[in-house]
Amino acid sequence: MKPFTAVLLAISLSACVNVSPLTISGTTIDIAGDQFVASAKLFNDGLDQGTVTVAQYREWANFGTRFQAAYPLAVRTWKTARETNDAVLEKKASELLSVLIRELDAYFVLVNNLWRASQRPDGGA
Repeated sequence: MKPFTAVLLAISLSACVNVSPLTISGTTIDIAGDQFVASAKLFNDGLDQGTVTVAQYREWANFGTRFQAAYPLAVRTWKTARETNDAVLEKKASELLSVLIRELDAYFVLVNNLWRASQRPDGGA
């Protein structure tokens, strides 16, 4: 994914994240999945190019492992709750998704800022 496209995703998701409480929808879920893929690419590229430190990458990787384990389960739970009209379960799944999406957004903003700084003529100095 191109960084410009990734920025658009971040803006879109940030708009959703700034709503309190976060309203979960199929679109929000799709955007978050795309944002995770974009963030992973930017972190991988950044590590290769030296714009992301090993410590930053390690922190991202730890989050990525948690996200990959929890996100699909939370999405399935949210979808099941909607299909069965289980408001309590939907609320709990939405809360978990909100936490994951907010944390993902913070990582995306970090890596995107690192990438943008590296594109400046002074190398971000």
